Amino acid sequence: MEVPYAVQMVQKQREEQYERDNPANAIFEELRNQLKRFNAKLEDGETLVVQLNNSFGAPINVQTIGCANPSLIYFNGETADGNFAQVIQSVSQLNFALVAVKLQPGEEKRSIGFV
Repeated sequence: MEVPYAVQMVQKQREEQYERDNPANAIFEELRNQLKRFNAKLEDGETLVVQLNNSFGAPINVQTIGCANPSLIYFNGETADGNFAQVIQSVSQLNFALVAVKLQPGEEKRSIGFV
């Protein structure tokens, strides 16, 4: 059974309103899409590393990304010396790099998790 056009339009308006009210969710989905596209371009023997540039200076190799509506994105990972780190940022402050890194012999490709 086909959904009436008027119902489709109301659903679309609700979805658009939800995205306006919750930009973190929309940005989170765009981050996920960008990471997938970047990962698809990698050559054999390369892995994706997300390096978060943050205010305390030490880059973080991101392992998971999440969001809390309406406006927070959080990144979990580790510093260069292996310590756990979490950075919580407003959607207006995002600043990070996607880097293709050559794998060392025997090293497995990293994956970025989404929570």
